[in-house]
Amino acid sequence: MLQQPASDSPEPVCAQGLARILSQSRLQFPQFAALPAFSNTRSLRTVIVNNSFTEVEQFLRTMYDRFPETEQTEMCRWIAYRGEPVLMETLVADPHHSLIAQSLRAAESVTTTNGDGFGLGWYGERAIPGVYREIRPAWSDENLRSICAQVRSHLFFAHVRASTGTASVRANCHPFAYKQHMFMHNGQIGGYVAVKRRVEDLIPDELYTHRSGTTDSEAIFLAALGAGLEDEPLRAMALTLKRIADLMRAANVGEPLRLTAAHTDGKILRAFRWASDARAPSLYWRQKNGAFIVVSEPLDEERGCWQEVPQGCALTACPDGQVRTESLCEAVRKAA
Repeated sequence: MLQQPASDSPEPVCAQGLARILSQSRLQFPQFAALPAFSNTRSLRTVIVNNSFTEVEQFLRTMYDRFPETEQTEMCRWIAYRGEPVLMETLVADPHHSLIAQSLRAAESVTTTNGDGFGLGWYGERAIPGVYREIRPAWSDENLRSICAQVRSHLFFAHVRASTGTASVRANCHPFAYKQHMFMHNGQIGGYVAVKRRVEDLIPDELYTHRSGTTDSEAIFLAALGAGLEDEPLRAMALTLKRIADLMRAANVGEPLRLTAAHTDGKILRAFRWASDARAPSLYWRQKNGAFIVVSEPLDEERGCWQEVPQGCALTACPDGQVRTESLCEAVRKAA
């Protein structure tokens, strides 16, 4: 049991008590010792500042129960849409379990709050996407709701972030764009610090000049572009994942590589779900009125309408409305 503060009042825990509580939590809950980045995220600070001491303790105990010692957090939540032009608020803000709602209280993620920034990317009259990214929590940014209420798009991405250790700066917020391409990601390269330089070596020089942040997500994107993401997306993603997994193995990294990701060239939308330990983050999709929607979590209570993306698979939403499923696991095995 954590030591109660002197007062029995259920007042919110003050921000100054953050270090003390985390120190005690690491003694009581040793799983956190392997997760130094978690204590630095705005998500945990939000829980501590906005809740009573008892609620904070219960939160830590819940996290402990859900974390085997070798586990990592499921970070971030995202949605991707392709179909007839709609206002982005239709998915980002309006649904019962919208992405903005998930930024404050995700249902299928160990990290329930995703407050380390957000981003939008959309296609309009130009081939190159527009992008808006901010480091404020999605739930507290009035500009996000205003943009989503005004911008109509046939193809857009939206993402809320929970940092895994890299800085909460705009350059680290998703989605990432290069020319007509756009990409966003949820997951983590296990032991990234140990392999970061080698992973960045996978990025060709002509693409490395476009690396503006420090995340593993952006590194995966640029490495996959270098591996042929534009022309052979399944093979390029598989080859990138295999190369990273090989680097992790060579560095004796025991933590898994886990990923869900979305990529588009402005025409075709693709989604990927894969993990080296077959425990990839959650991902769902549905078709409604001719539109293709893929999400980290269902946006409404009609869960029967959402299909889970199988582990180790890739989905492709084609311009003719067809959705194709392919084995990413098989592609990784064949990658050379």
